[in-house]
Amino acid sequence: MPTEIKRMVEQSMKLNILKLEGERTGTVGEISTFLYSLDQLYHSLVIYDQYRMTIRASNSDNIKLEYFEFLASEASAESHMRIPRMQGGLFLQAVEIHSPGVWEFLGSLSPLTFIRDFINDMYERRKDKRYRNREEERRLTYENDQRALENEELYYKVQREAILTSILRNQELMLDVKMMQELGLPKEKIDALLANHVLNPCAELSRFSFNELIGKAELTQQELKP
Repeated sequence: MPTEIKRMVEQSMKLNILKLEGERTGTVGEISTFLYSLDQLYHSLVIYDQYRMTIRASNSDNIKLEYFEFLASEASAESHMRIPRMQGGLFLQAVEIHSPGVWEFLGSLSPLTFIRDFINDMYERRKDKRYRNREEERRLTYENDQRALENEELYYKVQREAILTSILRNQELMLDVKMMQELGLPKEKIDALLANHVLNPCAELSRFSFNELIGKAELTQQELKP
């Protein structure tokens, strides 16, 4: 067992396993981009959680505001991804690449819970879109929608609002936004903070739900004996 996984297990005595349905095979390039996008989102959430704990532990509104101001800055977005993968990285445990297949990852509970909920929300949206496309001839067909994903600008314009709605269902993020509003952080900075650390990496990962590389997500915890 790798050292970092062993350390996580020793801390919680539980193994957190994220299982993603594999709905089809893919090219080497597509698979590597999917894994990179998932790792980037996981890493972003881990780092943001560390900031969140520091902010909530502070008794000073000024210090909290300073942290939020930094997280909303371009410098934060750039430095964020340069932070080395430290304790609590994402590990690929098992994979079956066929149709249907499965991907299994090990990691920390909080970011894996967020990722599970996000992927499942994207999956339900995709199912709903399929149904509506069959029932309403005037709407874009699902195939046309898939081709639209090839257009970068159109993809972000169409999908980002749905993705933002999805991530703001997360209770912890809702509390963060409420705190930022109460501290007087301007809306444009709140939007920038969410984009830097959650929305943009979620948008990259969502591609692989919309193009049916991955399906539903499941999170389980395996109890380990001392």
